[in-house]
Amino acid sequence: AQVRSLAMSTDARWIASGGDDGSLFVYDADLSRSYRLYGHLGRIRHVAFAGTRLYSGDSDGAIRIWDLAELGTNVLATSGPAMQ
Repeated sequence: AQVRSLAMSTDARWIASGGDDGSLFVYDADLSRSYRLYGHLGRIRHVAFAGTRLYSGDSDGAIRIWDLAELGTNVLATSGPAMQ
């Protein structure tokens, strides 16, 4: 999928990318791991960081807030809807 939006956290730990196919990925530079976040149905148009939160918006008008401090607990899943 074509990447439409890219952002880096101010501490350079996190990099997020959003694609035309609704895919949303976040890369943790400290752990050298990449994660896929599920919850968007439309094309990802915007990603932005604020502290430990990632904000993502899609072409359907949905905005999701992901708390990266909770990675591995209840924010990430192999499938299913977003937490917010």
